[in-house]
Amino acid sequence: MRGYQKTNHQGECRFKAIFPGWYSGRLTHVHAKVHVNNKVVLTTNFFFSQDIEHEVHSSSLYPKGINPTPRTGDFELKDDKDNARRDSLVMKVTKDGKGHLLGTYTIAVG
Repeated sequence: MRGYQKTNHQGECRFKAIFPGWYSGRLTHVHAKVHVNNKVVLTTNFFFSQDIEHEVHSSSLYPKGINPTPRTGDFELKDDKDNARRDSLVMKVTKDGKGHLLGTYTIAVG
């Protein structure tokens, strides 16, 4: 499940995706790269709050169930003892009138 989006004149983009599954040692996340003038300026992950993650992974559509990795157990964030980096990468997630999840995140590049 890969893709790319170009931003509009306001620097915004939107895309549809399925909620990701999880794998051992990682919090549930979406990978992202930001390109400016054909150069990668940011490679990162966006995370979900645990309540959203648990709600989705409790569904029968996700047979592995809830991700057992604790916030402090993600191998990529293992040195983030106070969760500051991880917390800054959590998407804001709301639901539309149909129950679809809408995740938003703002990235500032200079």
